[in-house]
Amino acid sequence: MFIKHLFVEPLQKKSLALFTFRLCQFLHVRTNGSFDLLARRLIRTFRSKVNFPQSQLFPKSDASKVAAAIREDGYAVLNDKLPAQIVEEITAFAFTTPAYATDPASTISITVDSIPTEYPRYDWRIGDLTGNQAIQKILFDSYFHHVAQEYLGCRPRLSLIILWLNPPFKGENSQFVFHYDNDGPAFVKFFVYLSDVTEGNGPHVYIRKSHSPIKPRQFHMGLRYEESLLLEYFGAENKRSFVGPAGTMIAEDTMGFHRGSDVVKSYRLIFQLEYSVLDIPHAEEFGSGIQRLKINGLEPSLQKVLAKYYC
Repeated sequence: MFIKHLFVEPLQKKSLALFTFRLCQFLHVRTNGSFDLLARRLIRTFRSKVNFPQSQLFPKSDASKVAAAIREDGYAVLNDKLPAQIVEEITAFAFTTPAYATDPASTISITVDSIPTEYPRYDWRIGDLTGNQAIQKILFDSYFHHVAQEYLGCRPRLSLIILWLNPPFKGENSQFVFHYDNDGPAFVKFFVYLSDVTEGNGPHVYIRKSHSPIKPRQFHMGLRYEESLLLEYFGAENKRSFVGPAGTMIAEDTMGFHRGSDVVKSYRLIFQLEYSVLDIPHAEEFGSGIQRLKINGLEPSLQKVLAKYYC
């Protein structure tokens, strides 16, 4: 299984990025995060920061302060909220564009009046997301890129663009059990609530100050862990549950322990961006592929960050 995971599948898919990603995951576990710290220092020496234009969406925000908060606690709830018009436009897109449960090629229609509950999560295809004008308003603004750069300490790569919905689901969902993400040497995610999130419909939960790549030995494997054991070690006072209205934005290093929560009413709709120092391949890339869109006049610093999706 190990040989297949690390060598055979990347060869079959002809993907150096997939091999590199899985090798870094393996080295993270084998060294309990020491590899990540070394890789971060090396990458920062040859990937210089870029100068971004001022954010038009959030012109008064200080990216450095947000990054400092993430470094300190592992997360930051942003003072700004995504403008209501953009929230409405992306939500309208979601309920008029087919999604999928497990196979991107097998689409499912989701409307606000008819939300399927057979699966715990439904995603929209990245190729559809990148062409959406409301999402482009976010991606072509510098704010999230700038925060990611300040946190990672080098020019970031936008690796993943995700839009997903959690319906009320009666089965088990491994994402609702505490775990940490092993997404390479350094990365940061931004979660944007596109629906109101209360205690009844899936607040994101995080354990403050658990984001160091070097974990306590009993928690260093990429497994699911009992909440009581984690809180006994990190302290129950460090458990954070994020509720908030649509538009709420959370920046987070998900190398820290986190989980979702059961949705028992309505639904939870979330838009997510993930930035990293190395590429994070997505399953859609190995099917029909994700075509890069040509955008004329895109500012050079943004081109470098968005190169996976735009040219």
